[in-house]
Amino acid sequence: RSAFRECTSLKSVEIPASLEKTAMTHDYNGPFSASGLESVTFEEGTEIVAARLFKNCTELKSIEIPDTVKTIGAEAFKGAGLETVKLSKNLETIGNSAFEQCTSLEAIDIPDSVTSIGTEAFYKDTSLGSLKLSKNIKTIDRSAFRECTSLKSVEIPASLENTAMTHDYNGPFSESGLCRVSFEEGTKVIVRNLFKGCKQLESIEIPNSVTSIGSSAFENCTALNSIKLSDTLTSIWK
Repeated sequence: RSAFRECTSLKSVEIPASLEKTAMTHDYNGPFSASGLESVTFEEGTEIVAARLFKNCTELKSIEIPDTVKTIGAEAFKGAGLETVKLSKNLETIGNSAFEQCTSLEAIDIPDSVTSIGTEAFYKDTSLGSLKLSKNIKTIDRSAFRECTSLKSVEIPASLENTAMTHDYNGPFSESGLCRVSFEEGTKVIVRNLFKGCKQLESIEIPNSVTSIGSSAFENCTALNSIKLSDTLTSIWK
């Protein structure tokens, strides 16, 4: 932790493919926290962006994750000044709080290789207005896009199986600006807690392919005034 913290003249770095861990103890500040880092490259063959690697790199405005990377670790870019992000085409996992409080990030395109988005992965990304989810996503954990107040619409992939499984069970879009929702063709289940706490969501149309709505899927959607249910719906959980 803090190995190069406040090295304000440091503008660029290449990250070796061998790096596995950083900022494991005490206050968990990233090694380049509050530095002048503006440009990052990765050694060929890099598979992991280590946890907290670029945490609080406020001068880092853009990042391109090479296609060899499969995992972005917890808090890897938390609090960074990112405005644009290009993710690896082979990325599988986005860790807890990986892009939390990246308040200048306006758009994210999550490649179809991604199957899991961790807790609070994009929490409080208040400028995030454009989101494309992976068509193979299985899990979006609690508060993943919570308080993304600029996010107004999203399409939910048919592949989604789980969300908000632990701790306080906040929905992944809780307290966001979400007011319009669509579902990929062939969606069969609205998973539990999916829109829990979406207080801007006013109407919802459940496609006819849906047979089940999970528990608390629309809990505390206080503005919801119009619902059209699927013709083939067989179960609505509490």
